[in-house]
Amino acid sequence: MKQYATDLSILYDTSDRWMCSGQCPCKPDATAAYAGLTEAELNAWGRSDAGEPGYIGFRHPELETEQDDDYFPHTFFDCYFQWKADWTAETGSTPGVTPGEGGLDDWEPTAQADFENLTNYEYAFDLAEYLELNYACAGTCSKRLFYFARSPSSFADVDYDTDKQCSGEIAEQIALDGSAFGFTLMTSSLVFLLTWAVQYALWCRYKDQDEVTINKSTGKAAPSPQKEGMAPLEIESNV
Repeated sequence: MKQYATDLSILYDTSDRWMCSGQCPCKPDATAAYAGLTEAELNAWGRSDAGEPGYIGFRHPELETEQDDDYFPHTFFDCYFQWKADWTAETGSTPGVTPGEGGLDDWEPTAQADFENLTNYEYAFDLAEYLELNYACAGTCSKRLFYFARSPSSFADVDYDTDKQCSGEIAEQIALDGSAFGFTLMTSSLVFLLTWAVQYALWCRYKDQDEVTINKSTGKAAPSPQKEGMAPLEIESNV
């Protein structure tokens, strides 16, 4: 689980750096996801809304036609796979070579390195998506700027609260499920112990009057006494 937490942090670090940038442009309404943050807070994620040098800016092109809507990756998850498709088709997945014209424009070498690094962590994508869609949480143990698999454009429609960390949500779920699991485990243990105790009855020796008895002086078997009211068995001989 610790390894998953570390790998999820890498996903979110990359998402926070590049979502709503020239590499993963967002719709104009996505600014609501970070509108309340100060420039200093944005700088902590390596971002700037004031064009400060050394920080990655934001990009929200205006929609000119309905077809332009398809240009925007709705989530960072979509942006990554759009980049990977262009990178594979145009460069044959050559390390260090960015997609050219016809792919994602304004692609930066630093973004290329970050996205190539994510190819080593694709196995964690499904887990990030599951946690976000089921628990509306972002990241594992720290506050995040963007989700990985939820759109910042949905800020006005759903609870886009990236302050909610998945570690807390997972702990609450375990606490809820743990009581039911504990009760089931205790019940099954009691049934097992009861079965284990009852099976000893199968090993008890039950006496019967017709059993052969052992003569203590000779150690040999001797016929048991005949049942009361029963005549001895007579065997006829034709000799």
